[in-house]
Amino acid sequence: MGPWFVSRPAAICYKPWQASVKATSWPLWPNGPRAPGVDNRTVSHDVHEALQGKSWTSHGATNVIVTKGVVELWGWVETKAERQAMLLAAQEFSGVQRVVDHLGAVPPAT
Repeated sequence: MGPWFVSRPAAICYKPWQASVKATSWPLWPNGPRAPGVDNRTVSHDVHEALQGKSWTSHGATNVIVTKGVVELWGWVETKAERQAMLLAAQEFSGVQRVVDHLGAVPPAT
């Protein structure tokens, strides 16, 4: 089950010889679960690919989350220039409305 489902006990029997709990699930949305939009997935993939393996990135573990065109960047940077380069690179893709900076700073490796 995806994160959009919630389990709840439907019936609890308190007789020890009939002890059972039946779990049922239902979608949180009346028309069923919503999958992420193809555009969000495509933007996330493109931004992630653009940031990985570049000579100006110091840490390879960058997480990109896209929701309704808003890109969130999570990871670590060593310099302000690296942070700006990552933010600018993420803004360049079609479908990006805004970039949210969640990048943490770490001292440069020695």
